[in-house]
Amino acid sequence: MSDVTTAPVADSAPLSIEQAVKRQQELRASAREPEQPAETEADAAPVEAEPEIEAAPQAVDDAGEEPTEANLEGEQQDEAEPAPPAIEPPEFWDTEGKEHFAKLPPSAQQAVVEYEKQRTKAVAKAMQEAATVRKTSEAKLKQLDQVIDTISAQVADEAAYFDQWEEWLDSPQAAQLKSADLNAYNAEIARYQAEKLEYTRKQDKLSQAERLKFEQFAAEQAELLKTVAPELVDPKEGRQRWADMTTHLHKLGVPNEQIRTISALEASIAYKAMLWDRAQAKAKETPKPKPKPAGPSASPAGQGRQGSPSDARIKQLNSKHSLTIEEAMELRRLKRS
Repeated sequence: MSDVTTAPVADSAPLSIEQAVKRQQELRASAREPEQPAETEADAAPVEAEPEIEAAPQAVDDAGEEPTEANLEGEQQDEAEPAPPAIEPPEFWDTEGKEHFAKLPPSAQQAVVEYEKQRTKAVAKAMQEAATVRKTSEAKLKQLDQVIDTISAQVADEAAYFDQWEEWLDSPQAAQLKSADLNAYNAEIARYQAEKLEYTRKQDKLSQAERLKFEQFAAEQAELLKTVAPELVDPKEGRQRWADMTTHLHKLGVPNEQIRTISALEASIAYKAMLWDRAQAKAKETPKPKPKPAGPSASPAGQGRQGSPSDARIKQLNSKHSLTIEEAMELRRLKRS
């Protein structure tokens, strides 16, 4: 005997499709165990839709809140951003210059700093080039000095030797040899001339080395003048300033040879000394303004009064270097009146 109980039919009328389906569902539900109740569509729908319903608004809220937080962070960064550091004046400016620099707007300060950087860089480059030139020049001068010292020693030794030659040529022994053995005398003369020619060549070589040394020295000093005394190499006024400076040294009694071999530093000092001497001489020549003599104070009653003909005549007579007797008497009479 089966445990399943068949539900009685309410009536003998045929069921519709909807009623048959509903009845079948009821039979299935009653056949299930009570411990595992079936989930209905009404109960399942909210459970399945709940994650989607809760997640969607959360996503929308997150998407809407992100720009706000980003803007707040940007505003906080703008507020917390420190002010730009102050522009420092050039390091080697004096106190007054730095005070003027502090009053400039930032754009002008930056322009000044950039200009000073370029100027400092240009000066450093010029000094470096001058140092390179000086180093090369010193090497060449050292080599020339060695050549000059060697040749000078040879010429000095041979100078005494040729002095002896000159004495022999003028001596009675040479005249006696010439009369006794002309061939022997001519041989001595030929030897003397050959040695004299070699000696002359050494002298020329010495002069050439000294000239090269001076030219090298002059080129080095001309390059150094661009750094230590640029006013003396100015394209327009440099030549005249140099001439004035050398003339001033001549007046002070400096020898021409010393002026000719003057160094760049010495030339700079000499030029500044010339300017100082000129300024002192001009100050002595310029007469000091004489104080104006204080005129007699006119009484209030006499203010605005025109001079009389007598005053004009007195002034005329006083301006003369000499007076006749009549003029002297007239002047005396006018003064009494």
